[in-house]
Amino acid sequence: MFSDLIISYSYGFIVLAVMAGLLYAGILYIRNKSNKISNFWTVILFILRFASVFILAALLISLYFKTREKFVEKPIVVLGYDNSQSIILGKDSAFYISTFPQQWQNLPSLLGDDYKTENYLYGAEVRKSSAPDHTDDLSDYSEFIAHVKNEYNNMNIGAIILAGDGIYNQGAEPVFAASGISVPIYTIALGDTTAIKDIKITDVRYNSLVYKDDVFPVEVSIAADQLKGKQAELIVSAFGEAQQKKRISIVDEDFSASYSFKLKAKKTGKHHIKIDVLLNEEELNKSNNHSSIFVDVFNNAQKILIMAYSPHPDVSAIHQSLKSYQQYETEIKYIKDLNTIKATDYNLIILHQVPSVFQHADKLMNEIVSLEIPVLFIVGKQSSLPVFNQQFKGMDILTSIGKFEEARLDINSLFTRFSYDLAYTSQMEKLPPLIAPLGNYVVAQSAEVFGYQRINGISTNFPLIVFYDESGVKSGAIAGEGIWMWRIHNYLNDGNFEAFDSFLNKSIQYLSAKKDKRLFKVITKNEYTRSENVIINAELYNASYEAVNDAEVSLRLTDENGQQFNYLFSPQGNGYALDLKNLDVGVYSYVSQTQVGNERYEANGEFIVSGESFESRKLQADHHMLYRLADAGNGKMLYPDEISELPSLLAGNNTLKKRIYFEEKLNGLNTMPVILIIILSLLSLEWFLRKYFGSY
Repeated sequence: MFSDLIISYSYGFIVLAVMAGLLYAGILYIRNKSNKISNFWTVILFILRFASVFILAALLISLYFKTREKFVEKPIVVLGYDNSQSIILGKDSAFYISTFPQQWQNLPSLLGDDYKTENYLYGAEVRKSSAPDHTDDLSDYSEFIAHVKNEYNNMNIGAIILAGDGIYNQGAEPVFAASGISVPIYTIALGDTTAIKDIKITDVRYNSLVYKDDVFPVEVSIAADQLKGKQAELIVSAFGEAQQKKRISIVDEDFSASYSFKLKAKKTGKHHIKIDVLLNEEELNKSNNHSSIFVDVFNNAQKILIMAYSPHPDVSAIHQSLKSYQQYETEIKYIKDLNTIKATDYNLIILHQVPSVFQHADKLMNEIVSLEIPVLFIVGKQSSLPVFNQQFKGMDILTSIGKFEEARLDINSLFTRFSYDLAYTSQMEKLPPLIAPLGNYVVAQSAEVFGYQRINGISTNFPLIVFYDESGVKSGAIAGEGIWMWRIHNYLNDGNFEAFDSFLNKSIQYLSAKKDKRLFKVITKNEYTRSENVIINAELYNASYEAVNDAEVSLRLTDENGQQFNYLFSPQGNGYALDLKNLDVGVYSYVSQTQVGNERYEANGEFIVSGESFESRKLQADHHMLYRLADAGNGKMLYPDEISELPSLLAGNNTLKKRIYFEEKLNGLNTMPVILIIILSLLSLEWFLRKYFGSY
C-alpha cells in the first residue's frame, strides 16, 4: 500500500506542476477563440490535457511513493536424520532400511503447511537430503548441531527434530554442543537398547613410525557384554611371522581389559598388522572382532643438529618439541664444540644466534653451503646481522642502531610452501612476542614469508619467519629469539603443545625435503581409506624437462598376499591418471614403467588402504543421551511409533510462531508502467475527441 509521498525537490514544485497543467490546458481550451467544441466537452478535454501535463511535470520533479509491503515468515523446522551404518547393523535392520525412512520422508506432509521444513542427513558429514542410505562410517551429532546454529542464525527457526540411535563416535558430546540452542529439540529414538552378546576390540595403541630392529609395544583393549564365563583368544599377526596369542577369560557380564604385545620391526617399509579376537559363541555383530593397524618401518631417523651460541631456553624448547617425533634424532652443540662438529653427519642444522658477533663459525658455514645442507637460522641479540645477511639469501636485516623490539606473529594467509592448520593459526597469533631486531627488512624474490611482525598491535610488512629455496637447497630464518615462550604459552592457553610442535615439524619437513628431479615419477597418497577411490597420478618429462603424455605407462600392483594386477595409465592434462576404484584393506606395492625414445624409466613405491569401522564397535543404542538432549532443549523424546504426535507437540509450543515484518520500498513514477499507460491513454483520448468534434 502507499504510505508516503516523497519528491527530490521542495514540495512547492508540486504547485508549479499543477500550475503548468492549468496554464497549458487553459491556453489551449479557454483562451483559444478558434475552439468550436461545446462547453461540456471543452471541460472534459481541459481535464484530460491538465492531467497529462501534470503527470509529465511530476516525472520531471522525481516524484516517489513509499510503499510498505507485509511479509509473513513461517517458522522453520529443521529435520536431521542419522545416516550412519549403526542404524541398520542391529536386529531391526529391515525396519530401518525400508519402513521408517518412508515415515521420515512423509514427516513434512504430516506437519502441514504451517511450517517450512529443511531436511538434512548427518553422520560423517552434514548434507541436505531426506533420503538416507546409511553409508556414513561415523556419527557426529555435534557437527549437525553446529551447522544448524550457523546456517539458521537470526532466522525464524522454530524447532529441531532429530532422528538417531544416540551413538556418536566423533565430535563433541551432543548435549554440550546443543547448549547454545534456544529452540526446542525433539528426538526420535531409533535402534535397540537391549544388551547383546558381543566381544569387540575397542582400542589399539601403537606407534605408527618405528625403526628397523626396534621392539615396539602394541596395546589392545577388549570389551565383552553378556558373555560371563566364556573364553576368547586374542591374536596379533605381523611381519609374516608366527602369530602372538593371548587367552581371555571373561569374568563379568560387562567386561573390559587391555593386553600388551611386543613386536620386533624386522623389515623396512609399510606393514599391515592384523588383530583378531575369536570367540566360540554366536554373535550378532562380528565386524568389531577385527582391527587393522599400519606401521612405517624406517632404517634410521633424520639427524638434526641444534647449534647454539650459548645455552638458551629456545634450544631446550626446540629439542623437547622434536623429541616428540620419532623420525628425528636431535643433538645439541654449542660454539665451544665447533671444532668437533662434522656437518656431513646431519640432515639439517638449526643455528641459534650463530653466526654470532663473537664467532662467525666460517668453517661450519662453508660446509653447510658446499654440502647443500638445509639450515634454519634463529636470530637473537648475540647474532652478527652482517654475517647472517651474507649466509641467508632469503632476507636482509638492515640496521645500524643495534636495538631490538617485541614483535608478535601475524601469519601470512597466502603462504604456500606448506599447509598449516587454521585452528593452529589463531593459537599461534595469541602467543607472546619474540625479541626481533629493529630495522628495515628486505625479502628476496625467491623467498616466502610465513609470518609478519605485529608491533604494538599494528600489523607490519616486516617479516618474522621466512623460507627460501634456491635450486632445491632450502633454508629458513626466524628473526627473533624467545620461541621457548611460544611453547609454554601454547600449553597454558590450549592444554597442549600442538600448535607450536606442528609449526616446527612442518618447517623441518619442508626444509629437509629434497627436490624431486626425476624424469618419471608416480604420485600416490601414503594412505587411502576403504571408502574412497584409489587414484594414482604419474608425471613424465623429456630431457628438456618438458611434460609429455604420449607414451604408454603401465603399473603392476601387488597386494600383501602376492597377487598381482596390471593396469595402464590414461593421459590427463599434462600427465597421467589411474583410478583403481575401491581396494580392500591392506598394504600395496607397485612398479610402474614407461619408455621415451630409447630411455626406459621405472618408479616403485607402496601405499596403504585402511578402513576401521567405528560404527560396528557399538550397536547398543543410547536413548538416555537422546532423552537428555531433548530435555535440555525443552523438547521431548519420541519413539518411531509416536511420530504422529509431533504436529500437536509443535502446535502447543509457543516458540513456533510466524514472524511478520514489513519492507519499505521507494517507487518512482518513471518506473511504474501504469503511469506511462495513463499518459498515453489521456493524450490518445484527447486527440480522438478533438478529431471527432472537428477541432484542429
